[in-house]
Amino acid sequence: MGDIDAACNNIANVSAYVVKDSVGIVLPYNIWHREIFGNRDILEIFTKSVVEKQESHIEALLACATMDIDMRLKSFFHALMSAYYTPRPKDWNPVPVNLNTVILGRIVSASRTSVSLTLSEWIKKGLAKRDGRILLLHGNLFEEIYNWWENRKVETSKRNPPPRKRNKFTD
Repeated sequence: MGDIDAACNNIANVSAYVVKDSVGIVLPYNIWHREIFGNRDILEIFTKSVVEKQESHIEALLACATMDIDMRLKSFFHALMSAYYTPRPKDWNPVPVNLNTVILGRIVSASRTSVSLTLSEWIKKGLAKRDGRILLLHGNLFEEIYNWWENRKVETSKRNPPPRKRNKFTD
């Protein structure tokens, strides 16, 4: 956290919260800077992390502005499961982290009540169920999610067509 500010040699006060018990590591700036910028491999990992985090923040802002709570929860659960395993499209998928409705609400920018009502609706439709404390979500729940990451290759090739072949008659 504070990685962009630190990379630019800016001083920043950073505050954050975590949804589960975590351990934070604090390094003096000179040690952090020396290690990050002294090793090209670490610098590449750091840079990729910064870009992915910024993309994630932008995507979350757009999601809150353009998606209803139902779709925000579907997108979050799909991304969470994908971080642990490949979700099964025609089967039940366990949510790998136990999160209550208050925490889910914070993550998707919704009230606890809205999250609870959405989960109850999914259960009524047979798209969600509980096995003890484990929330299971059926793959059918994720059919309508647009995966911009998988679709980026198609969109990029449309925006940036390959270079035109030279033609001796027109060039």
